[in-house]
Amino acid sequence: MKLPKISIIVPCKNAGHTIQKTFDSLRSQNYKNFECIVIDGSSTDNTLNIVEKNMDVVKKVISEDDISGAEACNKGIDIATGDIIGFLYADDYLGDNAIQEIS
Repeated sequence: MKLPKISIIVPCKNAGHTIQKTFDSLRSQNYKNFECIVIDGSSTDNTLNIVEKNMDVVKKVISEDDISGAEACNKGIDIATGDIIGFLYADDYLGDNAIQEIS
């Protein structure tokens, strides 16, 4: 049985103080058939520097102005390639084996 691919969309803006924990929680997942898509709303803090340091987890990044958080989410959906799509906001994190449970 083929495991479903899961797209995790991370909408963010100026989340430099929290987003590393988000990436660390993705990195620690046992389930590996997922993609992380970061949709950044033109951050002016160190968010994009942190994203660049986590490209082992992040597969796609868009950084541009958004009209709203919903627009950011829709941009992520448009480029997601997973069988299942989920959102993980930049001040949230996943518990152990969360993606495995979702799959």
